[in-house]
Amino acid sequence: MRTLLALGLTLIANPAFAHIGIAANDLYAGMLHPAIHFTTLMPLLALALWLAQQPADTLRLSVPAFLLTALAGAVLALFLPHLPDASVAYLPLTLVLGVMVIAAWRGPAWLVIGLAAATGWAEGYGNLSTVRGELADPMLFTVGLLLTLGLIPLHLVGLLYQREQLWIRTGARVAGSWITTAGFLVLALQWTGHDLSTIAP
Repeated sequence: MRTLLALGLTLIANPAFAHIGIAANDLYAGMLHPAIHFTTLMPLLALALWLAQQPADTLRLSVPAFLLTALAGAVLALFLPHLPDASVAYLPLTLVLGVMVIAAWRGPAWLVIGLAAATGWAEGYGNLSTVRGELADPMLFTVGLLLTLGLIPLHLVGLLYQREQLWIRTGARVAGSWITTAGFLVLALQWTGHDLSTIAP
């Protein structure tokens, strides 16, 4: 995440302020948007951690399912940005996937693929539809968004997959517990009426 933030800050091309509040053109805004917002980043990280725990056959289908639905969601948001808000799925996905990571549960292929596809759709459509009206070049934003949505999970899965060292497997489950705890804290704040605009996409 810090690498993406540094990239965005050092490659400033013009003073176009997008929703993320950092002076950058729409390409870099799209790259940064899913990485610097808590609500969009947490399900992405949880999914990557959980996919790294799955068998090879399931993983080979789940990753393309995530990428294709993220692409479909982003493209649809370009043309129909006023469909029901996909970002409402971020918190439920964070909690469900976080619990799966803690349990290190190897679920049935249909469930893993379905959750990967749901996360892809929420990330692709939700990230773009919320800022569609503020962008000078939505297509550039979409390209940047899809780059980040591909790089973060693929990088994490590549680092963790089939790593059998106890400290790595334990660390992944601990990370899942942090993500789940953070999700429950956000849920509690929402129930108590706190303003979450600073962490919402």
